[in-house]
Amino acid sequence: MFRYNTTTVINSNTDFTTGEPLLVSGDDSLQVKRGLTFKKKYVKAIYKREYNDPELAKVEVDLSGVTEVGVYRIAMYIRLEGSNNEYYANDYVFKGKPFYIEFTKKTANESGLAGKVVNIAKKYQ
Repeated sequence: MFRYNTTTVINSNTDFTTGEPLLVSGDDSLQVKRGLTFKKKYVKAIYKREYNDPELAKVEVDLSGVTEVGVYRIAMYIRLEGSNNEYYANDYVFKGKPFYIEFTKKTANESGLAGKVVNIAKKYQ
């Protein structure tokens, strides 16, 4: 016989369809509505943590050094941590994707270059 271990993360105790509690505790089990039943004798630990708002990453790029006319490329590698989104799957141990922004400076004293780069980056979300 094999040993089966699992970690189950429940984001809220409220059923989003009915507004009722999602977890129901019985004499010998803990039931998650519409899905799982855990027998108390097999549960090793239950942890509860308060919700924390996520902090989104911010990137600042100083374009003051871009003085010559030409084509420029900003190359970054976006690494995913704490999620298994298949969009970021690759051949490495960690998940991530390369991200490039290419822009052209047409004149020596071109204004609005930063706005142009921001608009390009927004297209990639």
